[in-house]
Amino acid sequence: MVEFKIRAFDIEYNKMVYPEFSFGFGGLTKGEIIDRYENVIFSTGIRDCSGTEIWEGDILFNETKNHYFKVFRVQGGFAVNTHPDDFKKKHILFYEGLSDMQNCSWVKHLKIVGNIYQNTELL
Repeated sequence: MVEFKIRAFDIEYNKMVYPEFSFGFGGLTKGEIIDRYENVIFSTGIRDCSGTEIWEGDILFNETKNHYFKVFRVQGGFAVNTHPDDFKKKHILFYEGLSDMQNCSWVKHLKIVGNIYQNTELL
């Protein structure tokens, strides 16, 4: 069974919230969450070098390459920018699927340093 984890950025309170939800079996439904929160964010199911769960919208950093990566959703999963110049762009041209990086153990060299909602000075 696949577990879906979500969180949302609450603009009014400037913080991440972790709403309870299910697909119609009590709690908030997916539609109610989207109506209530502007930014619904999904977990990738992958962990960074310190064991912290990586979420859509997280900013990752590779210290050895001095390179920032932005986690975003693409058709079929999650991805990160591969070109350093794309990090600050809204529409990323060059990216790699996050699951592909996990398979080659590359993701173990990345550390979460923030997210695109609360750390806008990096963008």
